[in-house]
Amino acid sequence: IGHTDDIGEHSDNYQKGLKFSEQVQKYFIAQGKISKNRIEAMSKGEIEPIDSNLTIKGRNINQRVEIQFR
Repeated sequence: IGHTDDIGEHSDNYQKGLKFSEQVQKYFIAQGKISKNRIEAMSKGEIEPIDSNLTIKGRNINQRVEIQFR
């Protein structure tokens, strides 16, 4: 699940988060670690920050990818 800071438009941040998660998805598929039908790229954009967006450090922390296993 791709996450971003809150700088910019909501729709742009959603797309940016999706791009982050697609890059991770492609990496795992290219490494042969997981088949493409078992991994899904998703985005939550700016809606679930884990730190403040008021500082550069906080914004950098909020730009991340979460991997969830089922």
